Amino acid sequence: MTCNRKKREQPFLAVAPGGKRQRPLLEKEVLTGPTGRGAERNLCRVKKTLQFASHGCGASKTVVLFSGSSALRAAGISRRLVFGRCPILLEGEEFAFIDLSEQWSTGSSIMPQKKNPDFAELIRGRTGKVYGDLMALLVMVKGLPLAYDRDLQEDKASLFDALDTCSTCLTVFTAMISSAKWNEAKMAASCEGGFANATDVAEYLVRKGMPFRTAHGVAAKAVRLAIDAGLSRIEDLSIEELKKCSELIDEDLYDKIAPRSCMEARRTAGGPSPECVKAQLKALKKFCIKNKK
Repeated sequence: MTCNRKKREQPFLAVAPGGKRQRPLLEKEVLTGPTGRGAERNLCRVKKTLQFASHGCGASKTVVLFSGSSALRAAGISRRLVFGRCPILLEGEEFAFIDLSEQWSTGSSIMPQKKNPDFAELIRGRTGKVYGDLMALLVMVKGLPLAYDRDLQEDKASLFDALDTCSTCLTVFTAMISSAKWNEAKMAASCEGGFANATDVAEYLVRKGMPFRTAHGVAAKAVRLAIDAGLSRIEDLSIEELKKCSELIDEDLYDKIAPRSCMEARRTAGGPSPECVKAQLKALKKFCIKNKK
């Protein structure tokens, strides 16, 4: 893991004049003599050096930024929408979208049929450790004067703990998700009902020339008709019932508001249509190859 920064900055580097070290530097040359920082900057692959050396050696900025980056990555894993909580939530019987490998789950001590997503829960729990590492660093540097102080010796524990915790969590998470089985039929069935396609009814009417504000009301009226009739889908209404909401509605509405049609219609950048998802995967693979070390 690395801090995602376009330009890395390096604190004060003392080298011999001209950027080349011909012999060991004398103490007076290190402390008071003119120094060229280019050689060590190139050696460390640093693109830019801080102009104010005292600030550079006392800020511990790189360590704080790395820990902040680690905290964001831990949060990304832990969040429900980024799969961190999905194995915990979606593996249960109420959803049954995912079946975790027994290698990454454990049985219940009292219920033989239960399979607990323990590794997912542990990853979620370890997010707090990474947050704590970042907070420890921020508290440490908040009251420091310029130049180096012995307090900065304590940044190593938080730095390496954040690194180790994030690395192990990512390793386990990758193996857990790659070995899981997804119940595609159950996931597809869950898209039916719930009136999630009401917005698509409004967009259908907008494409026929109706102002969106009016179309929004028509879609809401269709939803109310379905609920009053004891139906869970707009498409279960007959065409005659739909025309009571608007004469612009025709038979082609049923195809337009089918779950797959709704998904395929969202082609904006980052959308869920197949071509957009493929573009995102391609960009992600390119990013991983570029940043692989």
